[in-house]
Amino acid sequence: VDIVAERRKMSREQALVLADGSIFTGRQGVANGLIDAVGGETVAVDWLATKGVDAKLKVVEWKDTERRSGFLFSKAMAQTIGSALGLPAYSSDVIHELGADRLFLDGLVSVWHP
Repeated sequence: VDIVAERRKMSREQALVLADGSIFTGRQGVANGLIDAVGGETVAVDWLATKGVDAKLKVVEWKDTERRSGFLFSKAMAQTIGSALGLPAYSSDVIHELGADRLFLDGLVSVWHP
């Protein structure tokens, strides 16, 4: 809560109101001061330009071409999440495919993660 309050320039009390476990749409995130804008690559490049980053800087799209060693961890995490939610054992495959390995990202990594 404190890191959100600090980085989004809001009071701790404001951040606590938002920290109730709710999931927000992009538009709600903007309205609540949690994100600056909603949009694709062009909006992101334009936003970076306002922060002093050259708008002509090459955008590199990173593609994961191989399974990493985190595969087993994310598979185990998917099983744990499915079990905690009371879902059947086979649901862990679905959770894993949806990106269980991304559930614990924070900050800008979440914003920029493909």
